[in-house]
Amino acid sequence: MLKRVIVLGLIVLMSGLFFSSGVFAQEKVKVGIVMFSSESGYPVSSEGILSGLKKAGFDETNADFDIRNAKGNNENVTLIATEFMDKNVNIIMPIGTPAAIGVYKVNKNIPIVFSNVFDPVSAGIAKSLDNSGTNATGSSTWVEMFNIVKVLQQICPAKRIGVLYTDTEKQTIAQLESFRKLQDTLGIMVIAANVAKPEDAANAAQSLVNQRVDAVFITGGTAVGKGIPAILEVINKAKIPTAAHLPDRVKKGVLLAVSGDAFKIGELAGKKAAQVLKGTKPSEIPIESLTFYDITINADTAQTIGLVIPAKLLESAKEIIKK
Repeated sequence: MLKRVIVLGLIVLMSGLFFSSGVFAQEKVKVGIVMFSSESGYPVSSEGILSGLKKAGFDETNADFDIRNAKGNNENVTLIATEFMDKNVNIIMPIGTPAAIGVYKVNKNIPIVFSNVFDPVSAGIAKSLDNSGTNATGSSTWVEMFNIVKVLQQICPAKRIGVLYTDTEKQTIAQLESFRKLQDTLGIMVIAANVAKPEDAANAAQSLVNQRVDAVFITGGTAVGKGIPAILEVINKAKIPTAAHLPDRVKKGVLLAVSGDAFKIGELAGKKAAQVLKGTKPSEIPIESLTFYDITINADTAQTIGLVIPAKLLESAKEIIKK
């Protein structure tokens, strides 16, 4: 009788070990990823997220990745986030500030790990970078505007800097304020022009030309982004250099960008997502940005506005775009 009990006990124990550690017993974690659109490096960041998760041990064998594209529509973000919540995903990963704001607005319970959010504090997603105080953490595309000004000053005086922003988009306001904080330190003057909607872009750009700015910074907002063709038609005609913190803007004709690598920003978010999936609370994981920047230059735009880019700057560029 004793032997029978021991044997049964061993069978139960071994079965428990098999089913608790085996693939048949372990339910896959569910990861919901929603990028705001196909622009601003979001698809590349999505690839980085998957890379970061896989490096930390989460791949198709133990995780179900549901990747969606909101196609630049805030309502789509809400619908997708709601679907993820109904599916009881383990984590939601928005890519882009509008996506992160939209997801956080409807979900305060499921962990959120975002990517490509310029300033999560001003966006209202986190109370601080060290401890969000919310169910969110992630990686930021934050770039010190000091670095952008210094790159600009290698090619032009850049004392009067125009900033095209949107007064209803928090990340663009944060970028504008970052420039304003440098006015005394760098001896520059910041002149802002509001692009409330894409149709306002040309007039806003012309207002900066009329105020004789030396250079124009194009923020990462949606309205400004959609207005880039109209903006560049005005600014390039006036032979004024343009800058951004998103390299995709350079591919559209902006002169230069000082930015973080989209893949690495996504990979950083993936690493943080793995920590959450392993049990760490999002608020215990600091929000970080990359500590190094890439420079992207559009050589065709330089030629269009009659600007010669210094050889040293060209040598330091990660990418030079030309036909």
